[in-house]
Amino acid sequence: MEKGQPDITTIRNVELAGSYRVLLLNELANPDWFAGPSYQRYYKALDRQDSIWAGIPVSADAEVQIGFHRSFDKPPFSGEDKALVFHALRGIRWFYKHQMLGEGVGVASTPLTPTEKTVLQGLLLGMTEKQIAGQNNQSPHTTHDHVKRIFRKYGVSSRSSLMALWLGKGLKPQKNP
Repeated sequence: MEKGQPDITTIRNVELAGSYRVLLLNELANPDWFAGPSYQRYYKALDRQDSIWAGIPVSADAEVQIGFHRSFDKPPFSGEDKALVFHALRGIRWFYKHQMLGEGVGVASTPLTPTEKTVLQGLLLGMTEKQIAGQNNQSPHTTHDHVKRIFRKYGVSSRSSLMALWLGKGLKPQKNP
């Protein structure tokens, strides 16, 4: 990796990017890899016999990789171990989405429309839906529909949850790419 030549385990993980996955090391590498320099340097030399890798998409542009390693004095990971990791980490995407947002990275599931951005700004300023509707020349019903879509895109179910996502950040929603 240091020389810009990723090994098969990295290449395979990149090929699968964008989908939640948990893979055993022997699912990422072919049998010859275990006799090669990557395994010798990054596994055997560090007393790592086996690994389980979880690939967790956080947004369209970001993914988290979590690895669990086993030393040579333990048995290799089993299918049961893989299933346990799969279920245990399934919900961790939520944590990383919020961590990224806390760092200023927008993680809405889909980009906001220009109208949704305006409605979001009103929500973050503490305006009522009726006030937002008046400011935007919309009916309160239309504004409420925009609010519901914004909540869905940010994975929240209330104004307080939405506010918590933005706490400590500027009140301007991020621009779409």
